[in-house]
Amino acid sequence: MPSPIVTDPRQNHHGWWGTVVIPDDSKTNGDSDVHHVFVKTSREAHFVSQGTAVILEDLADDVDSALRKLQGSVSETVFRLIASDLEQLKGTKVKLHKIKAIDYKETTALAKMHNLVTEVCFNNDHWLDTANDIGVDAIRIGRKLPPLENNDGMQELAEGQVAASSN
Repeated sequence: MPSPIVTDPRQNHHGWWGTVVIPDDSKTNGDSDVHHVFVKTSREAHFVSQGTAVILEDLADDVDSALRKLQGSVSETVFRLIASDLEQLKGTKVKLHKIKAIDYKETTALAKMHNLVTEVCFNNDHWLDTANDIGVDAIRIGRKLPPLENNDGMQELAEGQVAASSN
């Protein structure tokens, strides 16, 4: 089955969650009205762009359950920010996930490049200071989160871009 795809990473007004589409969701869980949400608990989750294929870890079928599972796994500051941002999802049909890995083989070349550019911009304090109201404080906190365990694909992509530009 194809990997879930990021549909809204909430980068323009940065937040602590984004949405994904699960291919053929109506057949897998019988409820296509559910909004699949990823919670930004890793560094890469803050840089992931629309169109990126991801491997998910299920958290919960409601906000309160997801928050109980997250309690203690992130800093108190991050937990408060996540809890505050997830408030707007209460009362909606959601399934919450964490990004376990990025599926580089299924991610399009354009999405890979957008991920790389986004990460470079988000790591640049000068760019952030001139980026207007995009949630700069959340980005600065998010970039300090632990990285995904297996993020070799982004390193390979970066090395490939450097090699291509030097030819």
